[in-house]
This record gives sequence, structure tokens and C-alpha cells, in this order.
Amino acid sequence: APTEPQDGLKVAANAFDVPQDVIKKFGSNSWFHWGNNTTFNGRADYPYYESILNLQKAILNQLMHPWRLSRIRDTEMKFGAKNTVGIPQLFNVLSSSIWSEIYSSSRSINTVRRDLQRAHLDNLTKILTDSPDRMPADARSVARVNLTTIRARINRKLVNTSGMDDYTKAHLQESKVRIDKALDAGMEMKN
Repeated sequence: APTEPQDGLKVAANAFDVPQDVIKKFGSNSWFHWGNNTTFNGRADYPYYESILNLQKAILNQLMHPWRLSRIRDTEMKFGAKNTVGIPQLFNVLSSSIWSEIYSSSRSINTVRRDLQRAHLDNLTKILTDSPDRMPADARSVARVNLTTIRARINRKLVNTSGMDDYTKAHLQESKVRIDKALDAGMEMKN
């Protein structure tokens, strides 16, 4: 099960903070040149949060890819579990780092972190309910444990929402519902 973030693990909630005056300068050039599109997928302004989320998703997808998880499991057999990082350790570190706010006294979760947490839930849910080909069965079991632990931590966090911003409250409540549905769907698949 995920544990509280380790002392040596620095979780930087502000890792993608950019000063507002710099972000205001992001965007398309209003000077149109023949054949060049001056927008970002149709937007004249720069999709800052979308760009960060795409980077975060790419990394999560690589870390939780079926082939990588299969290789991790094979590596445990080849070199011994004590000498390798196993699927439980990988998932636990990801969960406790990505969801560090539910392990701490932090009252609010910023936009970048909420987006990352949703992407993480998407990955765990997919592993549990719609496992891709070649996904190790152990990864599915560990995903279930991680979702259960995250849900329990969210429940504890939602006991006292004073000082929590509306985005965070809504995010945690929605995440709890999504986890419940994923766990229920995962059980239905087994029957």
C-alpha cells in the first residue's frame, strides 16, 4: 500500500510555476505568414496547463506501460526481489508522491497537481478495469491496493474541509467517486 512520502523524496508542488508576466507573453504571433498556423490547436493563447499535463501523462504512461511492468516482474525473478524495484514499490512511490497532499496537512491542491492526480487515477483505473494486452496480473492487484489506499486517504482528508478551496474539495470528492466506480467495475470483471 502507498506510504507517506519518504523524507528523501522532495515533492515540489510548485515545480511548474512560472511568473504571470512570463505566461502573459506566451501565445501565438499575431503576424500571419503564408501557410503558417499561428494558433495552438485553435487557441490564440498558449495552453499552459494542457502542455504540462501532456508531459506528465507521457511520463506516467511510460512508467506504467505493460511491457515495462512485465520487464520489472521478470527482473525481480532474474536478480531477486531484494535487488530490484518491484511493481509494488513503483506504484507506491508514484501514488505517495503524486498524492502527497492527502498525506500532509496541505489544505489545497493546485491545478497542475490536480491534473496529474487525475491522470494517475486514469492509469490505475485502466490497469484495473481494462488491462491492456501483456499487463501482468500482479499490476492489476497492486493497482487495486493503491486505489483503495488513495480512497481511504481522501476520505480522511474530506472529514475536515475547512480552509480547503472549492477546486480541491470538488476534486477530492470526484476522485473518491471515480475510485469507487473503478473498484466496483474491477470486481465485476472478476465474476
